Amino acid sequence: MLHMPRSPIAMTAIALALVFGGCDCSTSGGGHRDGGGDDTDTGVNDVDTGVNGGDGGDGDGGNGGDSGNGSDAGNGTDGGGGMTDGGPTCLTAATACPGKCGLISNNCAGIINCSDAAGVAAGGMDCSTAGGTCTGAGNTCVAAGADAGTCMPYTCATLGHTCGTFSNGCGGMLNCWPMGTSACTGGTQCLSTNGSSNGPRACVTPPTSCTGNLCNSVPTCAMNSQTTLTGTVITPGRGGFNKLPVPNAVIYVPGDTNLATVLPAIPDGITVGNAASCQRCADEALVAPGQTILAGAVSDSLGHYSLSGRLPIGVPFNVVVKVGRWRTVRSVTIPMAQKCTTQAGSAAMTTLASSTADGLTGTHLPKIALSTGDADAMECVLFNMGILDSEFVVPSVGTPNPSGRIHLYSGDANDGFQKGGNTYSEANLYQTPATLNGYDLTILDCQGTENTAYAASEANFTTYVENGGRLFASHWAYNVITSDTTTSAARPHSWDESAAWNGSTSTSVTTGTGFISMPTTYAYNMRAQANATKSPLFRDWLQNLSALTNPTTAPQFTITDPRFLAGATSGPATDEWVYRVSGGGTTSVQQLSFNTPYQAAPANICGRVTYSAFHVATATAGQTTLAGFCGNARALNAQELILAFMLFDISSCVSVGGGPSICVPETAANVCPNVNDACGYIDDGCGGVIDCAGCGSGYYCDGPTNTCVMQPPPCVPKTCMQLNASYVCGQFPDGCGGIADGAMTDTCGSCMSPSVCGPAGTCVASCTPNANPCGLSNCGSVFNGCTTVYCGPYTMGTCGPGDTCVTAGGVSTCQFIIP
Repeated sequence: MLHMPRSPIAMTAIALALVFGGCDCSTSGGGHRDGGGDDTDTGVNDVDTGVNGGDGGDGDGGNGGDSGNGSDAGNGTDGGGGMTDGGPTCLTAATACPGKCGLISNNCAGIINCSDAAGVAAGGMDCSTAGGTCTGAGNTCVAAGADAGTCMPYTCATLGHTCGTFSNGCGGMLNCWPMGTSACTGGTQCLSTNGSSNGPRACVTPPTSCTGNLCNSVPTCAMNSQTTLTGTVITPGRGGFNKLPVPNAVIYVPGDTNLATVLPAIPDGITVGNAASCQRCADEALVAPGQTILAGAVSDSLGHYSLSGRLPIGVPFNVVVKVGRWRTVRSVTIPMAQKCTTQAGSAAMTTLASSTADGLTGTHLPKIALSTGDADAMECVLFNMGILDSEFVVPSVGTPNPSGRIHLYSGDANDGFQKGGNTYSEANLYQTPATLNGYDLTILDCQGTENTAYAASEANFTTYVENGGRLFASHWAYNVITSDTTTSAARPHSWDESAAWNGSTSTSVTTGTGFISMPTTYAYNMRAQANATKSPLFRDWLQNLSALTNPTTAPQFTITDPRFLAGATSGPATDEWVYRVSGGGTTSVQQLSFNTPYQAAPANICGRVTYSAFHVATATAGQTTLAGFCGNARALNAQELILAFMLFDISSCVSVGGGPSICVPETAANVCPNVNDACGYIDDGCGGVIDCAGCGSGYYCDGPTNTCVMQPPPCVPKTCMQLNASYVCGQFPDGCGGIADGAMTDTCGSCMSPSVCGPAGTCVASCTPNANPCGLSNCGSVFNGCTTVYCGPYTMGTCGPGDTCVTAGGVSTCQFIIP
């Protein structure tokens, strides 16, 4: 019989089982193992003491190659700058013994006995119980005296390797380097060509971990002393007021200072059918293809951030702050003296732009359409947050796209705000799809009464939002939502399912109490449709600004002009933010948002709607300037702060559940700062790689786990006498991947005819076994005249999965038994 070495697939499976069973090697959130080192690898190629050819009682010629026994255990790096030939991965009885017998290497200079009590308990076999011996291929039981066979080693060609050194599966070593070479050249490395740690190796160009002119300006710091910038993202404010913290802002550092190249363009408005218009968080492009993000963070509920990792030192670099299509770019320099320390970033560094001119190339404000009304004044929230007066403009029939970013349309020509006395009817906005689709966000102030014309343009609104637009509707503008009742197979849900809308009824309550809707995991204000991630952040943000009372028992605030058009409950795919309970016990939803299409799968969402049931009601009618209309600079009240938060939320990238995220790559400084901690190429968690190089003297790099492992001492093979003084015949493992040698090559001796060698290495009386003891049986066991043997192709005479061995008329066959 031929003894084949363990297959590459099996070896990979064992390696993966050990990697995932032994350590958490995830690549995000700091999950990388500590370690790493320099390029030094002084490990030596140990002598291969295994003997190619015999499998003996070991069956596998050393089982797992020479790696556990000193042979080829210290091949070190393959000349590829740190990637190694894999090295041993320690096995256990549970992973090595199932279906096996005899002694098996644990791949780490130890031996596992699969035939003792512990080995059998782990799935191993004690061949002596069946009168056989463990001399078959792959450590299997065979009849006493049967041919033990020879081990067929792997070749470089069968493994697919064109570089590096590897085990041949039979106790020997493969040198897969081209003749006369021992290293890759031209900047290439000996790497797996299929991404697997045990895949075919070739000299290839390694993946790039950093692109840009700042990559070489990042210093190496110890793990506990990374260069770090901390601070808060804020709005610019007005007159010293309303420098509000901005939650869920993405803050990051591109790897190149050429902003025109590194930052992708942000288009205005939406394009029907273009998925890029959706601005899904999962698809958000922060840098152009091929560009690198050196460090990144997302601000918390207080606007706080911490940028750490690959921050350049001593040269200018750019910090980008992005909230959906709001993007601000500013230049920063960290002095050399502050290398590897934590510094507070200036407030100006992460203040949102007040205009398109407030920042470097790439600074962008969303394009907003705002329909004014006499019962609301959401334009004043934007103005008081710090958007400059110059960005508020009135389009006209001749110039529908003026330079400002906030375009004012007149929804109420009598009392709504008209800058400079100019009016441009909102009908020009929503009745023309091309005009509506040109905006990132559309805000509809309450006009004191329901605008029935909205319903006639419902298709324009739904097309706009469901292709990436954002819509903020106040009070009576609710009918933009409730007018959408159309469903189809492709769109099974409509917007009116977003809440239990109350038709055209409303109330004129002057004040009321608004409660912050909290997830049902909380002990207070529990509402089924509160967003589990965003609602607690919303509460914390308001509490930080002292806008709430009873924040830890029932967070609430006083509402001016509460209304109840949204009804008592929110729909199944709605994020409910605020609700109210009237004196009579009637519940009404006051603030809600939902993604579109309504109830769509996360991969298909493409827009967002926010509805506010209450007014801001702080403007002065008849004024033609923002300063006059909105009044003197002052701090926003509680419900104005709520509307400000809603503007942050609706302007951000769209997602189900939480908000935006950013991948922060690991670095060599925190993955492999020291020799012998980690080695080889480790992914940085964000599509790049980290070169942790090789290992120090006395260690080799274990490829599947990227860890430096101490080289075992040279293995000294044992003789038959050293193994057992009573061995006079047969074959037994010498402890080094070979066969113990006695009077004859690869055996402990032979017996004089007619005696034969028994399972205990002693000569026993001759016996002529039946040449075909199983006959028609293909399972079970029979006596062959000398010993018990197993029938069929499966181990221990068993049947394949689902079959049962059935004996009838002296013949045992595998049959499928119907339950």
